[in-house]
Amino acid sequence: MITIPAASVAMPRSNAKHDACQRCGSDHLESSESPARQRPVRASVGDGGRADFTIPLPCRSIAVCPRRARTALESMPHSRRASAIEDLQPVARDLFVSAMSRAANGVNVVCTDGLAGREGVTVSSACSVTAEPPSLLACIHHLSGAATAIEHNGVFCLNVLAVGQQRVSEAFAGRIVALPDRFAVARWRTLATGSPVLEDAVAAFDCRVDHMLTEGTHRIFIARVVAAWEGQGVPLVYSRRSYAGLDLEA
Repeated sequence: MITIPAASVAMPRSNAKHDACQRCGSDHLESSESPARQRPVRASVGDGGRADFTIPLPCRSIAVCPRRARTALESMPHSRRASAIEDLQPVARDLFVSAMSRAANGVNVVCTDGLAGREGVTVSSACSVTAEPPSLLACIHHLSGAATAIEHNGVFCLNVLAVGQQRVSEAFAGRIVALPDRFAVARWRTLATGSPVLEDAVAAFDCRVDHMLTEGTHRIFIARVVAAWEGQGVPLVYSRRSYAGLDLEA
């Protein structure tokens, strides 16, 4: 049951198709509810009274519409907001993927070596965590062989690619099929952990895994940086499903 002020309760008509939210007009959801689907709403009426309404809503949840969610949450007492926030629904996957593709991400190759073998994978979801102690994180799909190898080896190196190293990125992303050994596309060295360090990378961070988390389809490795190496060149960037470089002189 969602508690909202009576003033914010409307009685929208139920249609077979909802191209936009009837409350705010936003095309935020392709509704899958049938016209007969209804949802109970409890509203404040009079002096502290309550009234229960069962009304057809154009959305699966009051929370999927940003404007409705904001209005409802702002009107709630703080004690009720926590439960209301838990009811917020995730955005549609396709919208999330499309919106995230517009972000500019650095391109990295995460490599490991040890008893579990030598593996590597292209990663865009990586960032620093703290400078004291020096640490970073990398997100890798759980089905990747690199994720399993890192889990068992306990070490990895985050190699930051430079402009001109698109082929390295494509190789470790598995997009060059006729390539039996993806490590053959570049020259490598090692630092402290023995993980492969890409020569000519913009930077490399040799790491020891401290924590591993699982969220959805990905493993999140939080690692302590035990060695670092600075190279030359301009970082390679990936945005809108294309490679680009940074204009550092602008």
